[in-house]
Amino acid sequence: MAEFGEDEVRSAFERAQQDYLPTGRTTAESVIARGARVRARRRAVAVAGSAAAVVGVLVGGVLLLRPPDPGTVPPGEPVITSVTTPATAPASTTAPSVVLPTPALPGPPAAPPVPRSADPPRGALEPSASPRTR
Repeated sequence: MAEFGEDEVRSAFERAQQDYLPTGRTTAESVIARGARVRARRRAVAVAGSAAAVVGVLVGGVLLLRPPDPGTVPPGEPVITSVTTPATAPASTTAPSVVLPTPALPGPPAAPPVPRSADPPRGALEPSASPRTR
């Protein structure tokens, strides 16, 4: 077996370490540029997600609020829109229309008419004439 010296081992480790190191150094400009790219990507994803949500809500609203298909409604009872008398009915079978008077309903007896005078009777408007005001 061959023995390696300390310098040879160090040089082997340095070469191995250089294979795993990034090629460029990290600078403030590179960090700022990377942050700007990340922000731009996030903004684009947010706009696309918002647009997709709006389209989804509109499509869902149209589907839920449209009127039902008329072919799916079950048939109901026939509706009679007018009544007609047959033209072949004899005229003598029609009864004459008779209007009966309605009886008058009994009500309270009518009060005799009160004559209007210019002056009200004495004591009618005076508050002291009533025993309740004392």
